[in-house]
This record gives sequence, structure tokens and C-alpha cells, in this order.
Amino acid sequence: MISETLTTYYEPIAPGSAVQISITVCLIAAGIFLGALFARSKTQTRIILLVCGVVLMITEVFKQIFLYRLFGSYPWSDFPFQLCSIPMYFCVLDWFLNRRWIEQFIMVYGLIGAAASFCVPQASFSGYILLTIHSLFWHTMLLILGVFLMLRQTKESMKLQNYIPAGLAYLFLAIAAVAFNAVFYSVSNGSMNMFFLGPGWPDMFILNDIYQNSGWIPATLGMIGVSEAAGFCVYLLIFFLYRRKEPGKNNEK
Repeated sequence: MISETLTTYYEPIAPGSAVQISITVCLIAAGIFLGALFARSKTQTRIILLVCGVVLMITEVFKQIFLYRLFGSYPWSDFPFQLCSIPMYFCVLDWFLNRRWIEQFIMVYGLIGAAASFCVPQASFSGYILLTIHSLFWHTMLLILGVFLMLRQTKESMKLQNYIPAGLAYLFLAIAAVAFNAVFYSVSNGSMNMFFLGPGWPDMFILNDIYQNSGWIPATLGMIGVSEAAGFCVYLLIFFLYRRKEPGKNNEK
């Protein structure tokens, strides 16, 4: 009965409906509350990130198994190397490397990923119950991580030059995503679309028009530029918030 319910396709919850808006508002409130709650705890940042990273990895493994069993073949479009997937890896990586830029990358792009998902809910509200639950849980976790790390920053850590490694990390990952998409283009029948970059159909708002009228290279360069600018703007906003605060103690690592 449970298996049949999970694998049955239902009409997705309509974007803009009272149900969708209510769910979104509740998840945003829960994400902000839990992020602030974690930030007030005495647990080290690295431990909280590690636990969150492991939880995300476990849920992603179940999702991948579910997708394979659902479709009978591997859905390359759901390969876990989207921008919203990277915090999962970086949460674990931070345990081993313990670098400030890793935290700031998770903070900035976690907030961006959560905001994009909640503002444009079509991708999150799937026709499959399990995929909908996973997506909503995932992006709420990104919000929790973003708020948590934002509140764990200090005036000393929030310097403009400190964002450079995080910005370069996004650029490196974007280039890797383009390479993945190009290499696996034929194997995936063009569905490999990590970071919405590369030769495959972007399936993302204005990028579709750019892709159709100018080709995938301008669309890819535009997406990278917009993402870098958005990341810096989010960091800049947090930077100015901390400029207004008194210097505090560095958070425990």
C-alpha cells in the first residue's frame, strides 16, 4: 500500500494555490527558526555541518534508488551535482578541511538555493509524493544551513576579500558542471543538465530564450555571471549587516 502510494503519479499541488503557499510559509518559518536555534547552541559548527551533510547524503541515496526503480533506468537529469547538491558534499568536506570559505559557500548558495526553490515551487512540488517530500526537506535544510552559518559569522570573518575563495569555488564547480554535461550529453540524450549549464536544454526561465536565440554558450556564460553576481550580493548584504554589529568572539570551529 505504501509502495503503491509512493510510486503513483498524482496531480502536483498547483503553484500559487493556498496549499502551496501555506506549506512554503510554514517551511520558511521552520527553516529560519531551526537555523537560529542551531546557531545559539554550543555545538561546534563543524559537527553540525557534518551531521547535516550525512543526513542529506542518506536522503539523496534513497532518492536515487527510488528514481532508478521508478523509471527502470538511471535518470541523468537527477544526478546529484546541481548547485543545491553541493552543500551536501561541502558539509562533510568542512569536517576534514575546516576552511572558512566552505562555510561561506554553503551559507551564500544555500540561501540562494532555498530562495529560488520557494519562490519558484514548480520543481519542488512533483507528482510523486516521495520526490516532493525530499525536495521540500532538502531546500528547507539549505535554508537552515544558510541561516545557521549566517548567524555563526563574526565581524572578523565577514570581510569582502573572504568571499573570493567561495566565488572561485562556484566558478570551478560551474566549469566542472559544463564538462559533465558535455561528456554525458549523448549518454543522457541531452538530459544531463547540471547547474543549468552546457549544451543541454536549460529548462529555466529566461535561459530558455537565450538558448533558443543565441545558443548554449551565451546562455551558460549568462547563468554563470548571474549566479556569481547573486552570490556576491547575498554576501554583501550579510557583510553590511555585520558592519553594524559590535565585534564578537569567533565561533568555535
